[in-house]
Amino acid sequence: MKKMVLVFAASVITLFAAQSVKAQNFTFGVKGGLNLSMWTIDESSLKPGFHIGGFANIQFNEYLAIQPELMYSMMGNRIHENEEVKILGNEYYAELTQTTTSHNIVVPVMVQIMPIPALKIEVGPQFGFNLGMSSHIKFETNVAGQNNYERDMDVEKDTYNLFEFGIAAGLSYDITKNIIVGARYNYGITPLADETKAGDVVLNEATHTHNIMISLGYRF
Repeated sequence: MKKMVLVFAASVITLFAAQSVKAQNFTFGVKGGLNLSMWTIDESSLKPGFHIGGFANIQFNEYLAIQPELMYSMMGNRIHENEEVKILGNEYYAELTQTTTSHNIVVPVMVQIMPIPALKIEVGPQFGFNLGMSSHIKFETNVAGQNNYERDMDVEKDTYNLFEFGIAAGLSYDITKNIIVGARYNYGITPLADETKAGDVVLNEATHTHNIMISLGYRF
């Protein structure tokens, strides 16, 4: 898989370099906005975050462009578990919420197709680099002898992969010559965390990321 990713990345860079010479129009800008991310594990729900960075747009003709980007992206996952039971007329509960935040540098390289001048359909690879991860855990219960607690903790780097290769697809629209809005979905093809086994028994499936990005950009 790693060799395939490297070959693909080299091909994209070569194509980008070759086509840039033929470009009719070159612009650059900044963008930022909302992330809604989650992982492919049980009890996951969307966690809000944000992204911010810059982009370059190389337009070859009225229908085709390539847009490489460099962004900081805060993503992660939220798990909420709640158990309730009634015993002899008394109601007991236990509630656990774990919110994990990852800090990433992401490099999407989007191929844009323009069916009409202001609308862009975009798809391309995304290269992600995980800078660090932390969790906030909150546990509450009314069971006698069990303590409520809330704490923050760093996630050990050897429990997740620092590099992630993914695919992204979405739409963007030029409101004006300078102002752009867009929405994009990203899926991590390489896992954030690898599958774990005990012999032939799978203890945990590989964990992948989903992320929805809603952006507002400004082109200079």
